[in-house]
Amino acid sequence: MNISGPTPLVPIQRADETGLALRLNQRIAAEVLQVSGDRVTLAMEGVHVVAQLTSSDQPAALLERRTAQFVVRDTSGPLMVLQLVNSGQPSPVSKATPDLIPNLLRFAGLEVSDAATYIARALLSHGLPVTADLVTELQEALAQVEGWSQADAETAAALKSEGLLLSAGTLTLARSPSPPLAEMLASLYTRLQTLSKRRLPPELAALVQNALTALEGMAVDWSDPAALSDALKRAASGVGRSLESELVHLARSKDTPQAAGGSQAALTLATLRRSLSGGEFQPLADDIEHFLDAMRVMQFANSGPDSPPVKERWLSLDLPLGALAAQEGDPSGGKAHIQPAHIRIAYPPDGESNAIDPAHTRLVIRVDLDARTTLQVDLSVADHRIGAHILASDDDLRLAAEGEMPGLQAGLEKLGFILQTARCEAGLPAVNDAQSPSAWTVFSEVRAEV
Repeated sequence: MNISGPTPLVPIQRADETGLALRLNQRIAAEVLQVSGDRVTLAMEGVHVVAQLTSSDQPAALLERRTAQFVVRDTSGPLMVLQLVNSGQPSPVSKATPDLIPNLLRFAGLEVSDAATYIARALLSHGLPVTADLVTELQEALAQVEGWSQADAETAAALKSEGLLLSAGTLTLARSPSPPLAEMLASLYTRLQTLSKRRLPPELAALVQNALTALEGMAVDWSDPAALSDALKRAASGVGRSLESELVHLARSKDTPQAAGGSQAALTLATLRRSLSGGEFQPLADDIEHFLDAMRVMQFANSGPDSPPVKERWLSLDLPLGALAAQEGDPSGGKAHIQPAHIRIAYPPDGESNAIDPAHTRLVIRVDLDARTTLQVDLSVADHRIGAHILASDDDLRLAAEGEMPGLQAGLEKLGFILQTARCEAGLPAVNDAQSPSAWTVFSEVRAEV
């Protein structure tokens, strides 16, 4: 798609013309910018090149990687040949080597048992080594889960691979299934609205009204572009702040939960849940608890790493889009129309910093407009220059997205960014947003032997 305004990247025809001083058998590290088909886009020393992969399973192995290692195998021809050294993909346990896990356990000084085998298999599948310390740590956490299975071991290993704290409590939290946050919020808001119309004691009525205000603040009303920025900040704060942090803030400010209102959403809901516990309102109290649990899962996933993560770190937020409160003249009769928005923002690679650098990051936003319609905007940011990849679930939505491109470009320029490249395609996003390819488009090519 052609877009007027952005300056295209300068084509790079040959690797030896880019200033890259590479020698035979040299090991190099490159940033993986994009995986498309059998080709992968790399950034090496500020130079963008495209490697063609010779094995059909290699693109999938690179999807989770922001960096990868290669060995230079040939520089004599017109195309540089690279060999992939480490794909970063979790190593599957081969059925052709049935003695692999028992041997690893014995090498680690551990007894071979069913429990240890489950844990070792989970560690390998998530790219972790089979060591005595790791196996023991997972065993101690899983021992507090009655009748734990291979799936529980996989969950525990996944937490360790992401650098998150592993305990009986965090394992239970990660194992708790829940509907999408936006769906739970809309349902809870409707039930609280119904409750607010009943004759309630004054104190309980005030708590219900505060809870409705808190839920309204968690939803992003995107009907007013001028107020969208403030709505996003308010929603991210409401959904992203944990109950514990709100309690600390409350203790310092000496406010009451009623006075905190929508500014302390989790605390407001927790206070109402306690007041509703017991009697006829217990099912509603349970719904509030389930909603708070869903918030805890997201907040836990975004907590600081307890140990160095194996995978790249992303800040992940699920924000409800739409207006919960009924608008005057609304033909829907006040029924909430909420669409979930899934936002992923990349931290610097290799654990360089716990702060996101807006000038060098990647932002992926996916909005599920309905059960069959999805729009994903993928922005790769490098030195305030952005490569945009918009993926629409059908051609009609793609055409609508193309029509909004000039507005996107103008909005980014107001924020100090340059829309360097942009393309809009029809298709469905990957299951995991963070694994989808980056949006930079480049012109040079190298051939990679994998």
